Amino acid sequence: MFTARYNRKHPFGMQNWNGRPTIDEALYPYFHSKGSYKDLYNYSNPEVDKLLDDGRREADLQKRKAIYGRVQKIIADTGPVVIPYHRPYMAAVYKSVQGFEIHPIRWIDARRTWIA
Repeated sequence: MFTARYNRKHPFGMQNWNGRPTIDEALYPYFHSKGSYKDLYNYSNPEVDKLLDDGRREADLQKRKAIYGRVQKIIADTGPVVIPYHRPYMAAVYKSVQGFEIHPIRWIDARRTWIA
């Protein structure tokens, strides 16, 4: 109901985000002019597009970190959305549950899990 009522009907939005496993997955789909979710915010910025493309190609971790830091700064200064927080994620299991691993995007993968 919230999405139907407010999404893309106002020039500004504020919402929480779920975590993404990589910074590219957190930014490119939403803020690149060719991103798969570009219609969510209707954001287009040629400098951000170039930086996001550069970030995907950069192998050096420190350079990549600087690129995505610049993207985040630009979006914070010019973007159409404020993301005040990311929802925290916690998981707990009994001591008898063995092999359970927390997945980066919170999927439950119990293929290697067993009860001791």
